[in-house]
Amino acid sequence: MKPSTFFKTLGFSLLFSVFTLLGAQAQMSAQWADTLNKVLQQCRMDENMKGAASAVVFADGSVWSGQSGHYGFSPLQSGLLYDIGSNTKTMVATITLLLEEEGLLSIDDPLSDYLSTAYPNVPGNVTLKQLLGHNSGIFNYTNHPNFGPEITDDFNVFWHPDTILNSFVAAPLFTPGANYSYSNTNYVLLGKVIEVVEQKPLHVVMRDRLFDPLQLSNTFLEAYDAHGMTLTGTWSGNQYVGDYHTSLLSSAWAAGGIVATPEDLATWAHKLYSGEVLTAASMDKMRTGPTSGSTTLGLGLFEETYKGRVYLGHGGTTFQNSQMHYSLDSDFSLVVMNIDNGLHDETERMFLKLTDVLEYIQQVVSAPELAKATATVKVYPNPSSNIMTVQLEQATNPVETHLELRDVTGRLVAQQTFLNHTTTLEKSSFGAGIYLLNLVQNGQLVESRKVIFQ
Repeated sequence: MKPSTFFKTLGFSLLFSVFTLLGAQAQMSAQWADTLNKVLQQCRMDENMKGAASAVVFADGSVWSGQSGHYGFSPLQSGLLYDIGSNTKTMVATITLLLEEEGLLSIDDPLSDYLSTAYPNVPGNVTLKQLLGHNSGIFNYTNHPNFGPEITDDFNVFWHPDTILNSFVAAPLFTPGANYSYSNTNYVLLGKVIEVVEQKPLHVVMRDRLFDPLQLSNTFLEAYDAHGMTLTGTWSGNQYVGDYHTSLLSSAWAAGGIVATPEDLATWAHKLYSGEVLTAASMDKMRTGPTSGSTTLGLGLFEETYKGRVYLGHGGTTFQNSQMHYSLDSDFSLVVMNIDNGLHDETERMFLKLTDVLEYIQQVVSAPELAKATATVKVYPNPSSNIMTVQLEQATNPVETHLELRDVTGRLVAQQTFLNHTTTLEKSSFGAGIYLLNLVQNGQLVESRKVIFQ
């Protein structure tokens, strides 16, 4: 996950749904499903993606998920598994910190305390914390020139972690602790440590400590966990490849071998980063590290400040791309998964566009001015195929009241004052779609309505 400051305007009037803000609130996932489905669909088309999926856990605990596009000849649908890639590292880091909380290890311990087997170019004095924070200097095995050709030579081959560590780790880049360099090798070594401490295979530890307790029933360490669910493959240009998982994900293992539904990954992000899994002290450790621009490089975590708000998360790349984060300010988690190989920047732009939408939703939902509503408005016909009339109650002073029409991104598409107590909106001015009509009185938002132009 990298900082980004650029966005594409959606370029059309988005259909979206908003609950009546002055009435009883329904679950946010149901009320905003149309919004998010339309944004996902339009972003996928804007970015020339063949397949993408997303999920959100809202502050009220409700979950939305959506899909757009195809995997092979089949349309994407709910209940499919996606590669979460390096988001796996957040789970390995969490288990390591849970073991520390229980006194079973210390992250300041050297690796040699746990692994008796020496691997080429892996210094035994490197600490678990340096592995967690990518300060070890250990070479990233996926950068080895032989790794890609050998892994892709036969997608049916199972790669054991020991084979990876013995075959693709070149000389260290720097002395442990001297610098920062992201390395998948760090997390393969941590997976080995976890197995030694727990005396169980990593996939069993993950299920016992995370997946079962947190009800992540559609999350698996691929090539280790048995499951009957469908794996999404990847698009490489116009060619679809659906059978790479055994080779690639077994080679990724603790560094990136998890597959999950978008809903499960969003649930994981929400539970972890909202403080349900680790103690406050462990979360502080996870959030501590060097900074690069607006990003703190923590222990299996990236902390970013974006548009003044703080997000905790990670990203992942296999032959797919995924992004996840949690908004500390607005208490939602967001996941985006794209099955087009190599479209990392495109995935990130979609991710940030959806983040903007979710923050706007939170702003609308929490608007304190709505409690002060004094105006009542009639809108007809609604839906309309051409012209819509907006009429104030006679008791409302039209001189002090105007209306705003906004799309889902919060962009103002129309602003009008009232002549006497009536004004009109014309479809030709801003296009078909569902909009939020805000009534503003004396500078305060006092009423909102969903309006539809067909």
